[in-house]
Amino acid sequence: MHFTPFFSRLLAFLLLAPFVINAEIETWTNLDGVQMQAEYLGRKGDYVTFKKDDGSRYIYPHAKLSEQDRARIDALPLTAPPEESVAAPASSPAISVGKIPAAFAGKLVHTKGSHLVTLPRDQLAGIRYFAFYYSAKWCPLSRAFTPELVSTYNEIKAKHPEFELIFVSIDKNEAAMQDYMKTYNMTWPALRFSEKERYACAGPS
Repeated sequence: MHFTPFFSRLLAFLLLAPFVINAEIETWTNLDGVQMQAEYLGRKGDYVTFKKDDGSRYIYPHAKLSEQDRARIDALPLTAPPEESVAAPASSPAISVGKIPAAFAGKLVHTKGSHLVTLPRDQLAGIRYFAFYYSAKWCPLSRAFTPELVSTYNEIKAKHPEFELIFVSIDKNEAAMQDYMKTYNMTWPALRFSEKERYACAGPS
């Protein structure tokens, strides 16, 4: 049977339509009821990746989506999102964000109860933007600034889970560092105290 070009294109559209529909922009809701219009790209570990209508990607914790949306994603085949290739300007070399988690693997800790425990290696999965906070409890300026930073961090982290802050202590000892993190409810990871000299900055320690 011979099809004209028009009918060939029509047949191809009808065959592919179910797959095209699955890739459309949909409404997604988090646990706070905030909605987002985006295309679901895939899931990697505890994070899911969406693509907004402007082409930008958004990485979000699976656990923070609404129960209905988690069920929708869980019912889909588990596929990792396609890699996003970014061309670096010819004048500057490309820097792989993946090198940062690799460089700090096994060197980060976080508070758990009354102790500092090693941060799981996969905790930085999906993180694309890093900031480093050098601070100490003995510093009055740090004690004044840290509560504001904690509040701001919690707001930013809720909206942008692809961001992470790493605390580098310049306290006198590990006990002081641990007390500082607990007192000010620092939920971000920190560089292990024994590693701080390798990443030291100017100033007393």
